[in-house]
Amino acid sequence: MFRFPAGQTEPPNEIVVHAEIVHRRPKIFRCTAPEDTVAETNTSPSPAQDQSPKHPMLRRILLIVGPVVAIAIGLWIYFSGGQYVSEDDSYVGAAAVAITPQVSGQVIRVAVGPNQPVKEGDLLFEIDPQPFQIELDQAKANLAQASEKLAGLVLTYKQQLASVAQAKDDVTFAQEQSPTSRCPICREALRRQAARSIGC
Repeated sequence: MFRFPAGQTEPPNEIVVHAEIVHRRPKIFRCTAPEDTVAETNTSPSPAQDQSPKHPMLRRILLIVGPVVAIAIGLWIYFSGGQYVSEDDSYVGAAAVAITPQVSGQVIRVAVGPNQPVKEGDLLFEIDPQPFQIELDQAKANLAQASEKLAGLVLTYKQQLASVAQAKDDVTFAQEQSPTSRCPICREALRRQAARSIGC
């Protein structure tokens, strides 16, 4: 940007453009007025000169070393525990198994403590036996009642067999004693009477 010398509002008749390299990177060119107007212009540095780095070597080192340090810090955090959770008062239950009883009921006693190792055959907990004992007593009573009923039925069966045998003997005796036993009609009547007497 071109600035007019102080007090001058119109451009000079001749403007000579001088190009000089202010810095090697990036290349910045500065336009100057003729030598007679140079003395009158403001000698403050241009904004391009203010923005140029004063220590290019430091900048180059920071561009190389900065990312390397950031990557090194990230890798240290990752490998030193960033991927693992750690606590002082916790434990990993890797050797834990789920235990389910074969019967359901209320647990009245636990025989093991937390994190206590156990082996096969150890008592772990006790289930309230009272409901099962009531069911067992009821089943025993039902079995005894059924056994008594069966014994009564067997006795009745044996009595009926004895009655049938007695009726057969009576029929045979009556046939031998009766004068009409030779008559087929009378024999049929005697059989019916014997059958009625034994309940067949």
